[in-house]
Amino acid sequence: VLAAVQSARHRMFGNHCEAEPQQVACEIEQRLANEPNTDPLWYTLLGHAYLEQVQREKAAEQYEQALALGELDVYPYLASIYQQRGNMALSDSYMEEGCNRGIAACMAFRADMKDEDYEELPEDEKQRLHHEIDERLHRGLKMGDGVCAFYLWWHNYYGSLVFEEDVPKALAYLQRGVQLAD
Repeated sequence: VLAAVQSARHRMFGNHCEAEPQQVACEIEQRLANEPNTDPLWYTLLGHAYLEQVQREKAAEQYEQALALGELDVYPYLASIYQQRGNMALSDSYMEEGCNRGIAACMAFRADMKDEDYEELPEDEKQRLHHEIDERLHRGLKMGDGVCAFYLWWHNYYGSLVFEEDVPKALAYLQRGVQLAD
């Protein structure tokens, strides 16, 4: 199964071969028709194949199906689709839920907030948000997410989002991010 998953990914995205997301989508659709109780990861992969063909609606349907079957790693994909559609409330909701369910790829949620947007918030909201972002980034880093290491480096290096400028600390996060291949 792992070989089939890897092959589908490589062929879908064109890694070391010609990209053929439409063919991969057809093969996965056939697999799902023949084996309806298969690993929910196949629904995620089908969503990716549709997304590669710029069929966002069909991709969202597959991600929703994967989520309903217990595939939790789809939270950031769903959030991204709804963000692109301009539905920020639903996008944020998926990211929050992903954070609450312990999905590492969601832990950088709101860490990319612009300083000017942050500065417009009331003081108590700034402190709450800073604490939330700091806690999530450290949690994600412990889970091995290199994006969280990047944001910890960024905020500690530049002193953004009320993080204190601390270059030695920032460089330690940078080094950890490199170790995590980010």
